[in-house]
Amino acid sequence: MHRFAELRRVHRVLGIALVLALTFSLGAVYVAIGSTPGETYYACLARSSGQVYNVTSDGPPSCRPNDTNISWSEV
Repeated sequence: MHRFAELRRVHRVLGIALVLALTFSLGAVYVAIGSTPGETYYACLARSSGQVYNVTSDGPPSCRPNDTNISWSEV
């Protein structure tokens, strides 16, 4: 009989852990879906030095020849 009570206790603890994990997961999904997208930033990346220049949030800037337009999100 003692073994049965111990097994019930283990199942109860596992059930609580499962409920907490599901609650946390659903909360994380809700926050991810409900959050507004952050500002997008644009810049030029100098291939020769790796320096970032012309940072703006207005759209891709004009970069020097051989340099690359890059962008990233505030999020």
